[in-house]
Amino acid sequence: MLRIADLKKRLLTGAAVYISDDFVDVAEASLTAKGMHVPSLRRFPLQRSIKGLPFADAKESVGKIINEAFEKGKKASYRIAVNLRDDSFILRRFKLREIPENELDKAIVFEAQRYVPYNVDNLIFRYKKGVKRKGLQEIIFVGSEKENIDAIIDFFREREILPSVIEPAPFLLTRMMNLEKGIEKEKAYLVLHYEPSNKIAITGIWQKRPYFFKDMAISPVEPEHKLGHEEVYPLGEEPEKTPPSEPPPGENPSGEKPPEEEPPKEKPPEKEPEPIKLAYPSLKEVWDRIERDILNSVEYLRKETKKEVDKIFISGFSSDRKEEANISKNFGITVKRLTLSQFSNVNIEDKDRFIPALSLIYDMFHSPFLNLTRKEITYRDPWAFRPVLVKSALAVCAVIILHIFLTSFNLLQEKKVNRLRENLGAYNVIRPEATKEEALGYEDAMKGKIVFIDKILSNRLYLAEKMDRLSKDIPKNAWVNSMDFRNPVGDKEMSQLKLRCELYTPDGRETADVNDIIERFESDKTMMSGFEKIKLIYTRKGRPVDGKEITEFEILLK
Repeated sequence: MLRIADLKKRLLTGAAVYISDDFVDVAEASLTAKGMHVPSLRRFPLQRSIKGLPFADAKESVGKIINEAFEKGKKASYRIAVNLRDDSFILRRFKLREIPENELDKAIVFEAQRYVPYNVDNLIFRYKKGVKRKGLQEIIFVGSEKENIDAIIDFFREREILPSVIEPAPFLLTRMMNLEKGIEKEKAYLVLHYEPSNKIAITGIWQKRPYFFKDMAISPVEPEHKLGHEEVYPLGEEPEKTPPSEPPPGENPSGEKPPEEEPPKEKPPEKEPEPIKLAYPSLKEVWDRIERDILNSVEYLRKETKKEVDKIFISGFSSDRKEEANISKNFGITVKRLTLSQFSNVNIEDKDRFIPALSLIYDMFHSPFLNLTRKEITYRDPWAFRPVLVKSALAVCAVIILHIFLTSFNLLQEKKVNRLRENLGAYNVIRPEATKEEALGYEDAMKGKIVFIDKILSNRLYLAEKMDRLSKDIPKNAWVNSMDFRNPVGDKEMSQLKLRCELYTPDGRETADVNDIIERFESDKTMMSGFEKIKLIYTRKGRPVDGKEITEFEILLK
């Protein structure tokens, strides 16, 4: 049984670990009556860079940081959020024709395989719907190899920590920008985040979602260093020193007797390498080196979204408000520092350096944009049941309100039905003593019933005629899975017939075979009677049947 203290810790506390190439940020937070409280926010430089290393190879260096972050017997939070570094996942955008919701997952997997350099079956992936234009649905697809996700999960599970959120880095910057006041969905924005590994992450955002991201490496910002004798060289440009020439073997230039050789001394133990030194330049110091890339990013975002970039948000740089205002004026686009209004209680100077870690801790207690952790890990997180409980409570309230409404509605309808029964009862039998008006009323009622029954029979005969033509127009290697028929409501409307079919195509000629079926329909006058045109909705690869290729397609006659 869980104690109250343990349950409170699991539900109301959490931690975030943001792993960069040269450092690790660790944040701890808890939910209080006043909101989110962040008592600890620290940055630990790594001893060596882990750039380009998969997590399995970098976990030794990261493990030292985690052990140090939770030292002195302090137990880590049960729940933790961790990022996926930029080289550990893939992000792709593609478009799909509008298809039924129950077939969307299958279509996305099939389409994603065209854009992803891995087998999709070896990925843990999630997707989000983007903008919908001209019948095309944009899909944001993000995935990472299962081995990489499992390495992260195992690393933290060994320390009795549940990695309930594993989120790609670009979405962390997007989250923080979306929390800024005045952000509009229809506008395009650019976010620049500097990391002291001499890297700037550039994220283009539109519709409050990442449109593109890229990492831009810049040369280190270092002052010149004195090397002695009043000679000053820039870092890394010190001239090579020529070693002194040695006398030939057996000769001593001084004429003295060479000293006896001393026994070799024991080498002192190797010292731990010094942590990487982290530097925080201002935007002005690096602007000349990144301005061209910023211009290219602005132009690319404008071209793709047909929107002008409204603002450029920055974070991670040393604060220099005056110079940032000058850059805004000269560049022609407002450059604004992220304010982090959601973390006003974090009293740390230049706290925007910790934006990725703060975003992770925010998503720990909210819904992350895309969570790539395994679903079985999510089910172990008590916080994951919060949306279910909220939805359940809303559903119960909705049922109660609906019951109250339906009770009064049913009473009203019952009165109408009783009145209708009384009216219809007058037409069941014509009494001999019935008046002329009663007889005419009975005749009108019968005519209405006859017209209604005639319409039903006509529609059934019409549909039976179409079914007969289907068996002749569709070839033997095709079959109909389902069909929907819609009657015309008014005189100006036409009937609609939607056919979902499958086609066996051993020779890969699915397009030609589908077109042949459409041509058969168009040339069949009986089949096309009542319809003006025929339209192909979609065609795609289906699941193989007995190892044979199957093509799915949908046709609409209207």
